[in-house]
Amino acid sequence: MLIGLIFLIVEINQNSRIATATAHLALAQDRRDTFEYANSFTEIDGSFRRGEELSGRDALIARRIYSARIGTYESQWHFWRNGLVDDEQFEAYKLQILGTISTPTIRNLWEFNKNVYHPDFVQLVDGLLSESL
Repeated sequence: MLIGLIFLIVEINQNSRIATATAHLALAQDRRDTFEYANSFTEIDGSFRRGEELSGRDALIARRIYSARIGTYESQWHFWRNGLVDDEQFEAYKLQILGTISTPTIRNLWEFNKNVYHPDFVQLVDGLLSESL
């Protein structure tokens, strides 16, 4: 009985580590895909961040880039909330979130679309933005 219990504890610990590693891998893949997509449109990305006028197609691409980035940040938040990303790492993510969303054009996009994100994530981002003012 005791050996079975020890085996179960070891197995649970291994499964927890596997889940953590899988979450980190998924996050890394998501970030890579998002930024690879954005890197294929660096001129549009820069113009959007600076608030320059874009054609309808380019504006759509820029909104997709930043919606994907914000979605990636929300994924990071979910991983942190579920204990799969440690607090120190998430503090770095919060700086990325703030650096991205504090740009006026992207902040307008955030304000327009934030109702599609988890309410607690919205509260975190809005708190970061209000603290930065």
